[in-house]
Amino acid sequence: MQSKDFYTRPEAAAYLTDKGLPTTKGSLQKQATVGGGPEYEIWGNKAVYRPSKLDAYAAQKLKPSRRSTSEVCAALTPGEDAFTRLTQEIAAAPSIKKARERISAAALAGNLRALSDVQLEALRDAIEEKGGAG
Repeated sequence: MQSKDFYTRPEAAAYLTDKGLPTTKGSLQKQATVGGGPEYEIWGNKAVYRPSKLDAYAAQKLKPSRRSTSEVCAALTPGEDAFTRLTQEIAAAPSIKKARERISAAALAGNLRALSDVQLEALRDAIEEKGGAG
């Protein structure tokens, strides 16, 4: 893809996909509506994306490198909130078994010590909901 200063939404999706991060125009549209997507600007009535903003978005969305699923919560990035990270990991787990494994890995890494009783209860609830859903 030729480098440009701005990309339309379909071009922005192709830009990210070409970098190996599959993205659709529809995903970018939804994120523009509900939040969580890359920053964009408006030109006339069209959303346009700067490559630097797409790159920043991709970097923010990528999770830290790992060698196995047991490392999921072994090391939080500086300033990262353990409760938020664990809640996201439980939601992303394909099964209740994997959700429990992720919490166990976090406990072994010492990431549960800083959580309040209310937060621990919320994590238990999230795992139970995962069990009811799958």
